[in-house]
Amino acid sequence: MSNIVSFSNDFDIKTTKGIIDKLELSAGDEFSSGEFIKLKNILEEAFAFYTAEGILARRAHSIGELKFKLKRKEIDADLIAMIVKKFHQQGLLDDFSYAKLRASLIMNRKPAGRGFLIADLQTKLVPREIAEKAVKELLSNVSETDSAAVLLEKRRMSFVKFDLETARRKAYNYLSRRAISYRAAKEAFEDVFNKEDFKQG
Repeated sequence: MSNIVSFSNDFDIKTTKGIIDKLELSAGDEFSSGEFIKLKNILEEAFAFYTAEGILARRAHSIGELKFKLKRKEIDADLIAMIVKKFHQQGLLDDFSYAKLRASLIMNRKPAGRGFLIADLQTKLVPREIAEKAVKELLSNVSETDSAAVLLEKRRMSFVKFDLETARRKAYNYLSRRAISYRAAKEAFEDVFNKEDFKQG
């Protein structure tokens, strides 16, 4: 939980209870201008790292996402750069690893094509070049037709209630929204369904 430290010059600083206790700060303490500047820097840095650690504790983030959220918390740009550098060195921030993890989770939950995955990663502020590299590696051993078949099987009952051509059109449209190619959609549809599966016109 963050705390506010107020000074007699009407300057308020967000920080943490832990750093307040560590520095043994208490009401009535007096500081020279030099001491105040040093203390201000310590308190602001502690709050910045505390905020960043809290964000990453909830879920993994891309570097861009973390920067954006820290900026919204009014963290100083120099502190943000310091945090990103330190967390990257510690392996806590890595866009390529994050991109592969997020894309893998999407594929495990609901398969998608290359374009869908790259677009999703870009909404998480992963640079396009990194997103493309991560997706290419992830999909290197993945059959797009198999992914399409998994999607169709999951929604089988929503398609078989139509006649064959209507079902085919709806299936292709559905798969295109997951960035599955026409070729893979066609192959998957033929693998998953038989003509007898559908209502006769």
